[in-house]
Amino acid sequence: ERGDNPRHLIANTYVKRGEILDRNNLTLAETLGDIGSFNRSYPYPSLSNSIGYIDQKYGLFGLEKAYDDYLSGLKGYPASSIWLNYLLYDQPPIGRAIRLTLDLKLQQKVDDLLQNDQGAAVVLDASNGNILAIATQPFFDANELEENWAAWNSSENAPFLNRASQGAYPVGGLLSPLFLLEQDLDSISFFQDPQIFGNEEFDIQCISQFSNLDTDEQSAIKNGCLSAASQLIAKINLADIFESSVFEPIYNPLANGLPTNLPIAMSKFQDLHDLISGDNQIRISPLQIAASLAPLSNGGIMVYPSLVSSVNVSSGQWVLTPVQEGSPVTTPEKAKEVAEFLASDLIPGWEISAVTYDLDNAFSWYVMGTHDEWNKTPIIIALVLETENRNHAQTIGREIFKAINQ
Repeated sequence: ERGDNPRHLIANTYVKRGEILDRNNLTLAETLGDIGSFNRSYPYPSLSNSIGYIDQKYGLFGLEKAYDDYLSGLKGYPASSIWLNYLLYDQPPIGRAIRLTLDLKLQQKVDDLLQNDQGAAVVLDASNGNILAIATQPFFDANELEENWAAWNSSENAPFLNRASQGAYPVGGLLSPLFLLEQDLDSISFFQDPQIFGNEEFDIQCISQFSNLDTDEQSAIKNGCLSAASQLIAKINLADIFESSVFEPIYNPLANGLPTNLPIAMSKFQDLHDLISGDNQIRISPLQIAASLAPLSNGGIMVYPSLVSSVNVSSGQWVLTPVQEGSPVTTPEKAKEVAEFLASDLIPGWEISAVTYDLDNAFSWYVMGTHDEWNKTPIIIALVLETENRNHAQTIGREIFKAINQ
């Protein structure tokens, strides 16, 4: 029963481990070799940060760890079958397969688009939270742990970090749509007082680049200008944010089998301006912003991101894994109003981008979602690049959507 007992890892060399499949039953992890020398293989290494690994020396990580009970045969059978197997062979029965929500063909396209950048992207089904693609760059190859473990651990590029689910990036003006959900859009009018431009040179440039200074507050919000976000929060109480379910995915990352950020203690922020600027501004992952903005494409319903859809049990049936049902965080009318406020001229939906900063670096965000007239699966795309190149982030995001729409 001890966690450091090696018997479980040893058993994996004698008992065939369950496969990990994508939504179309394409193999993402499999067991190769003969009894006594089984080893794990990952045909699509780019997903190693999410699929994880099981290794005699380095243990378990990712979905291999989160769903180890099924994959190793400790679940998915009647208790009597497991007991009998241990009685006769001192090891569990053959492992059970799990099926993911991922679409490998879409995943490959997203990885191809990100391959020359450092950052992450997530594609989410806004109707149910299914993760259709999750990409992080750079990544590690779970097939080459022994050869590269030391180098990867010491690399300043952190290839073991799943940037999509546990990256901690300053979010800045990207929170503006959530602030919009908390107030009356008809009352929005920013550019009367030049003081709103702030003292930060980059924000002055943001405002001047994306607005006409007296008429186009909409474009300033859509492009994540901090001064626009600052005006939005002027009429919101900090206490209301702490209690708002709209912000739940921001301060409380939702468990889904992937490594995630730690929950954020919202009470540490002195006022709402601390959330979007300053030395200790809020930092989140692409998966968190995708989940928080999903209600704009889902009639105001919050969804909980999920990566595993079903498990193959001993009867041969695929049993759906439990998924937390979404709940309304705003009215359908309000969600539609904000989505229309952020409407894009280039895609059938809404979009927002932002360039955010910390003390040392700049980051480029892009998030889009389909509108309620979209007659296919509602989609959310969220990506971040570890560079100051808004146009490049927008281009990649729109190319991802184009790949989905083909």
